[in-house]
Amino acid sequence: MRLSFLAEWKCFDAFALKYASLAVCTFILITFSWQELHSILQPQIVQLPEKCSAPCCRQHFVPVLPSAALSLVDVRTRPCRKSWGFANGAVQARFPAERGKTCQEVVTSGTDSSACHESPQSHSDRAHQCKLNGVCTSTSSICLRHLCAQLLSREAGFARNSYKIWTEISAHELNETIEVLSENAHVRIFLGSMKAFRDRETEAVLLNALKVSMENLKGQSLPNNEFYALGFLTCSAAAMAAIPIDEDNKLLIQALDQADEVVTQDAELLDTSAPLLAVTYSNKHNSGLDLLIESSQLHDVPIHVLGWGEKHPQPAQKLKATLKFLSRIDPSTTVLFVDAFDSIIVKDSYEILRRFKEFNSSSLIFGAENNCFPLSYPYFNLGYDFCGDENYIMKHKGYYPSYLNSGQWIGKAGVARRILSHYMLLVGEDLAETFTGTDQYAMELMRMTKAWNIEVDHEARLFQVGLSYSDEQIASGDTAVWHFNGQKYRARTWGSKHVHELCVNTKAHDELDRASVHVHAA
Repeated sequence: MRLSFLAEWKCFDAFALKYASLAVCTFILITFSWQELHSILQPQIVQLPEKCSAPCCRQHFVPVLPSAALSLVDVRTRPCRKSWGFANGAVQARFPAERGKTCQEVVTSGTDSSACHESPQSHSDRAHQCKLNGVCTSTSSICLRHLCAQLLSREAGFARNSYKIWTEISAHELNETIEVLSENAHVRIFLGSMKAFRDRETEAVLLNALKVSMENLKGQSLPNNEFYALGFLTCSAAAMAAIPIDEDNKLLIQALDQADEVVTQDAELLDTSAPLLAVTYSNKHNSGLDLLIESSQLHDVPIHVLGWGEKHPQPAQKLKATLKFLSRIDPSTTVLFVDAFDSIIVKDSYEILRRFKEFNSSSLIFGAENNCFPLSYPYFNLGYDFCGDENYIMKHKGYYPSYLNSGQWIGKAGVARRILSHYMLLVGEDLAETFTGTDQYAMELMRMTKAWNIEVDHEARLFQVGLSYSDEQIASGDTAVWHFNGQKYRARTWGSKHVHELCVNTKAHDELDRASVHVHAA
């Protein structure tokens, strides 16, 4: 898209009047595409909902608010990314670029990576480093990610050829790989930090995890081999090493609080007065977002859509956008976060706030589901049944779900920002973008530590997670938000039914304009 006349005049007139401005203009022109510059100079207007489901729905033209901070990224410092496609999904890796190395060399360096050559940190050393310079990531976690990427890149070679050149990994090659992992100081330190593995030989832990992982993968009838299983196991180990489960985290949390203050101290507050704000993340129009907005309007819940226009949305970008937003609103404001594609608000602000008061106001409350995802899979739990061990995850009495679902949460803005900021500091942006098992794995791991105030709404007072309930239970239930995690058809069916029924209420017609919609650019 061509630059507007205004942009051209500004750059070339600046060149004529002052040579120093040439450098600024050149940097802007190189950094941004024509389309990006045009969107900066000319604010976008979007229509939301794009398409209405209920007859009383009212569409509005909403300006896309600028991002809280404009990020000027130098292409020379962009991280190295790699993704591999496998039969049961894609796996991604991201690492900082290294001087003198290609991205291919960085991603596949494995045991030769600079991270694996560093000495493993003790838990107290990590807390000290976090407090000293704000670097709170674990060196062992970074090394384990390098080992994971090296193993998965080898597996990808077989996958690209549909396993035609693969017969069976030789016992010698398997033993050699296990030996390399067992002798790695970072692997030993990590396993020694966890009660479940503390009194066992490293090689025995790895061989057992590999055995049960292969049995599970074969049960899914997926083409795979030991490299794939070992790759996933080391990725999962990297996630667990990033979030210390069986350590005393008091000193680390103090250091995280100090690092977090440095990050957020200059945030400029937005002018918001509502006691409850709904927040979601979507980079473009979709039918699920339309229904979510309709339901928020009908129930008088102001909603903020983050990430609009993002070309390549990633979990880390959603997390950063949410953190940016939370840091710019009053810490005492109650925030309801919901997934954009499969969530429906079914109660008004007053009732949602009333139910939230039944919980600890200093906690972040998540929905609950029956499936212990992804910890129920051996290649995520390293062969140990964390889901069945009540020292880690307490089972809720009765028939209610026991496990955390991260697709929706509610909490005070200050509480939510602190927990999510700690997560970002612990794992780092590289791992946050490619976190194995998604942020649900991360939040469940943080809950398992018992170091953060994370609760689960077992009895569905606030959140009813669709996968754990039948249609009959949805119809007879009494909750505030439906989240049909991944079930977009059910979300559309139930959402459309709900907003149509609300339209029968004349009062809803009269008050439909009260709830505002705000859209924030990526």
